[in-house]
Amino acid sequence: MKKYLLLSGQLPSYNDKAGHYISAKRLQELYNLPINECILANDEQDLNGIDFNNLIILRPRYSGDYKEYLQKVCDE
Repeated sequence: MKKYLLLSGQLPSYNDKAGHYISAKRLQELYNLPINECILANDEQDLNGIDFNNLIILRPRYSGDYKEYLQKVCDE
């Protein structure tokens, strides 16, 4: 059963303020999630037909606190 919706996106770098693209696949790695529990969305077309109910939506995080944020979201 799919549990997470991972949305790719751009983030500015801490050092050079240049934009960095974080793919949905990279988010799966950063959040350390099993791939079989994830829906990977790299663009709006990937969202067609998705039922957002009961999905935890995760995006790139500027702070880089992926595991801590996931724990917080899952505890709510």
